[in-house]
Amino acid sequence: MGKENKEQTAWQKYYDKNKDEIVRKKREKRSENPEKYAAQSRKYYQKNKEMCAMKQMIRDKSRHYEKTIISWQAQGIKLRSDEDWLSVYLHYITLEECSNCAIELKNGCNLDSRNLDHSHETCFIRDVMCSNCNRLAGK
Repeated sequence: MGKENKEQTAWQKYYDKNKDEIVRKKREKRSENPEKYAAQSRKYYQKNKEMCAMKQMIRDKSRHYEKTIISWQAQGIKLRSDEDWLSVYLHYITLEECSNCAIELKNGCNLDSRNLDHSHETCFIRDVMCSNCNRLAGK
């Protein structure tokens, strides 16, 4: 193990043991001089704008993924043995046309917005359709 790894391990052990106190002191320093820390944050953001934007985009996409899956699960939608939530989600967000009428799918609450069509009897997914076709398929 190199010198850097030993130092990192020693610091990690110290941090793990004293985490609450370290966090308390950091918060105290920030509250004493918020302008200084705001300026540091702005400087860091300006220097790393692209990376910060990419991280935010990943967080936003992750939140959308989680909220969507939770919503589907709350509706009682089930997966077949050969399906997984990530594949279903990726199919859902990347499909550009309704699988039934081929209208261009949009996000939102319009007649052409995308919907995950599923059987209300079996709760299994059928496909991604526009709102209008999804409503008609349910009848």
